[in-house]
Amino acid sequence: MIFPWPETLGSESFIRRVEETFNIIKSILHHKFLSKVLENKSTIRIIDVCSGIGVAGYALARILKEHGYRITLALVDIRKEVLLKAKEWIKNELGLEPVTYMLDIRFMDSIRERYDITVGIFKCSF
Repeated sequence: MIFPWPETLGSESFIRRVEETFNIIKSILHHKFLSKVLENKSTIRIIDVCSGIGVAGYALARILKEHGYRITLALVDIRKEVLLKAKEWIKNELGLEPVTYMLDIRFMDSIRERYDITVGIFKCSF
């Protein structure tokens, strides 16, 4: 089941979700692990898994861009229409065009690129 995250650009729930995610990611920016990953790098490669519209990847890319890093961003989702929407939104907001992979995460090993940071926001129910 795909969790029904708010993906209507500009809606109150979408804006709230982006702000909450941005604040969460900003709060971990100085974590020892993340600091080690960023050390001595000018370009950071981020992949957002089960990205939906790419809120987690967007938030991290925005924060790191504000800190002077060059960013490459990839989005992975099984839904083509949401990836197209995400690509346009992120390009408009951040001025960077994410690479998109339309695939099930069970087949992530087909991605040959290497990334510095993997993000994903998952909501599970059992």
